[in-house]
Amino acid sequence: MKAGWFIGLLLWQWSLLAAELCVTEPAAGAFPRTSQAAAEVAAVIADRKAAGMSVADYQALTAPVYRIATEETAEYLPEFRQELQATMLQPQLMKTADGTRFAVQPVSARCDKTRDGKRMLLIAVGTANDPKNVQISDTERLEDCATTQCLGKLKALAAALNQVEHISRNWLIDAVIAKVDLLDSQWQRFLTESRSQTWLDVGVSAWSYQVRYADEYQTRLNAPPKYQLFALHPSLIVENVSAALDGDQVQESLALELIGINWWDKTAACDLGVKFACGASLIATYTDRAGVKDKGWGLMFHIDNAYSFGFTRHGSDNGVFITVDLLKLFEQKERQFSRWTDKIK
Repeated sequence: MKAGWFIGLLLWQWSLLAAELCVTEPAAGAFPRTSQAAAEVAAVIADRKAAGMSVADYQALTAPVYRIATEETAEYLPEFRQELQATMLQPQLMKTADGTRFAVQPVSARCDKTRDGKRMLLIAVGTANDPKNVQISDTERLEDCATTQCLGKLKALAAALNQVEHISRNWLIDAVIAKVDLLDSQWQRFLTESRSQTWLDVGVSAWSYQVRYADEYQTRLNAPPKYQLFALHPSLIVENVSAALDGDQVQESLALELIGINWWDKTAACDLGVKFACGASLIATYTDRAGVKDKGWGLMFHIDNAYSFGFTRHGSDNGVFITVDLLKLFEQKERQFSRWTDKIK
């Protein structure tokens, strides 16, 4: 009598545990072909990632894993095939820093609770910030799931697919780190080698570049611009106007670059047998000089990001000038970088 009572108590407790979906260990032997295929693909990705691998290659490698998983679902979890097709069996894509998308989202299956406290089976794909979930809270289906150890099978499926997710995530992290290192070196070159810019120059340059290269500016990890624009940029020039009176011919003048452009990267700018950074600006000048008009206008040409020369016109009189980028001496890298990061978003 006591033995019967004891066995009945154990069965009652087991039924409660089953109803609570506590059979959570991955089912041994479930999804063997998926697990093997995922392991093989993960090994290939690990071998190729150092040499680089295209997105097309990645998709071609991983597609068979999900196809095999779909086939095995019909054998091990036919009652959840529809839910799995909507979540685990569809490669979930994550956008990377450079706009490329990879299938690296983790998948999981677990017991959980609904908002009203009822038990549910949660099949989830993705992170908390980008979830794609299927919730099953029907009592009859939950009891069937516990009885047939379907949760354990779901966990076996998740473990198999996450072999690919894990190595892909490491690949993505390595790719992002490499991109950040490359961008850091590019921005260091830009801030060191390019011409000085005022806040207005930066604003105009950033706006123009974002409009022209909108597809490249979808994330916060952006490369520096290929060119600089200038608007009302002040310069101090040494100008020679031969028509001026003796003693006033060579004088310092204030020049204002009304609008200008400079291709700062010497590796992709002007090429006259020797590559060098180059640019040009339309300028207005002012000098208190006897014998010619004080105000003038002209063209300024920029060489190697540091030197400029050009020609001016004061009424009917011509002038020539040279200058160096004195503002660069007072420019702070950190402040200039902050200006750019505030504008490029």
